[in-house]
Amino acid sequence: MDKQYYFTHLIWGVVMFCVCACTWYGLPSAGDLALSKEIVFYGVSAVLYPFSKKFLEGIALNFTSKEFWYSGFFKEGTAKNSIYVMYYAFCYILAVPFSVMFVMRFFTVRASLRK
Repeated sequence: MDKQYYFTHLIWGVVMFCVCACTWYGLPSAGDLALSKEIVFYGVSAVLYPFSKKFLEGIALNFTSKEFWYSGFFKEGTAKNSIYVMYYAFCYILAVPFSVMFVMRFFTVRASLRK
């Protein structure tokens, strides 16, 4: 992962953080705590979102080819846009565990290359 990839996807993570934080602050009982566990979780997920996305892309491309994702059901259209929304939300919500798996995979591959 290079810096450009990280910062490009970090922007999307921050956008999702803003959406989640604004939605959370709109709840009736949200005014009780200025900095709650949910806001901290949203912030951590925003920072780790690029790692999560890269991990899922790597796993998917281990089992399929790039052409698979541009043909058949995945052709450009409204159905694919809905899949994008679900995919980005999935990456954002599970950013913490996927980022841990990304780091473990990174060090495992790195250790196997040294042998």
